[in-house]
Amino acid sequence: MGNTKNILIINFYLTLIKMRGKYLFVLTGLSLLLLFTGCKKDEIESLYVSPAKIEFDYNEDNATISISCMGSDEFSWTVSGASDIVQFSKSNGTCAKNSPDEFDILLQRQNIHEDSISSTITVSASTGESFSLSLFIHGFPENKIRLSYYLKDVTYDYVHNKLISLAMGNNSYIESIYTLTDETFTTFPVDGNYLTILSVPPNGNFSVISDNSEGNVKYIDHFLGNIVSVFHTPFYADDLIAYNNKTVYIFNSYDNICKMDLSTGSYATFDVGYFGFENGQLHPNGKYIYIAYGSELLKLDITGEDPELIYDEYINGLGYNIWISKDGSRIFTEMKKILTINPEISGYDVIAENELPISQESIAGVEHDLVHNEFYVIPDYNGNYSSGSESNKIMVFDSSYQIIKTITLEDYYLISNFEPGYIKVNAWAEYVFISSDGSKIIIVSKASVNSSYNWGIEIIDE
Repeated sequence: MGNTKNILIINFYLTLIKMRGKYLFVLTGLSLLLLFTGCKKDEIESLYVSPAKIEFDYNEDNATISISCMGSDEFSWTVSGASDIVQFSKSNGTCAKNSPDEFDILLQRQNIHEDSISSTITVSASTGESFSLSLFIHGFPENKIRLSYYLKDVTYDYVHNKLISLAMGNNSYIESIYTLTDETFTTFPVDGNYLTILSVPPNGNFSVISDNSEGNVKYIDHFLGNIVSVFHTPFYADDLIAYNNKTVYIFNSYDNICKMDLSTGSYATFDVGYFGFENGQLHPNGKYIYIAYGSELLKLDITGEDPELIYDEYINGLGYNIWISKDGSRIFTEMKKILTINPEISGYDVIAENELPISQESIAGVEHDLVHNEFYVIPDYNGNYSSGSESNKIMVFDSSYQIIKTITLEDYYLISNFEPGYIKVNAWAEYVFISSDGSKIIIVSKASVNSSYNWGIEIIDE
């Protein structure tokens, strides 16, 4: 039976009389009436949502909402609204008395580019009730995509226009894939204790990640979105180079080269007569690998069954990192040297040497815009590549190495520890890529303060 409400009605009866020359009202009657009124079940307020409002601070990205049933019957519920800035761990469920339900609000900060914003989500119940929950979000007035994890290694898939990252957050590793065409992220967990290197072949179909705590590599299929295989390696990897035919070359600074078949996990090691392979680059034609080691340039032929060392030549002041132009004609080195090459020449193939005209002693990254034949260079203000460039600028050069323009990165907005609100700090460029059609510049940066926790992606229309 439904709940009832009791109503008591009291009637007073008064009579006007004359006594001793005065008129008085005298109580002559009293009646009581007790009414019993009922209400329908669907008129009871069954839906209860807690909390009633949420304020997200600058470093808060999620909150849990509880839904309770205050009536006697079970009901179903749905949640909707603010789809541009939030996602829900689930959008519907059921709730009964003494059996509450809940869902999480997941803030999409990459879509929030304002100082602070307000919004509303609505929880609706099958009883016909609804509740509007207000959101207030403290945000940063910046356009870059802020990331909630630390980036270990980053590369770019030019076939599918995807930024692929090995990242760490909440003490666990993930592979993060950002697709430029629809501006979406895909992430999935990667087990391991010390993941260091990420390599993606030119076709972008898979990735290989090294786990130097276990001495293995993880083979990840991008179409399946999971780890397909984990293979043991003969030594820890200082660099990986994956190729389209499901082959990965593993380099170590104290051992020789390991060539592994990712279809089976079988491998062979090769002695090419040199110790110190650490950072290699695959030539765009897929036939050769180039390596800089201090003042030596090495070239490996990988067209045969066994890698073959073509040359090991002394060139003063190369450094340990190189970048090859997309047309395969130039090698940029960490110490600003530009080597013009003809890879089809038998033997030593460097045909000219130049130097990039910048005041900094070294560079931390180079990207070739093949569509416009321009070169995007991250100058290194730090002098220690492993610690980052400490540069908030990217310099753009034409094919004759004349500077065209300088791009200044957008600042980071961080929570102030000393006053309300936020502060601005420089962004340090870590990686730069150009989309395959030359229309977008993709810059991966970190904040100059608390850089382990503040990374972002800045995309600029060319």
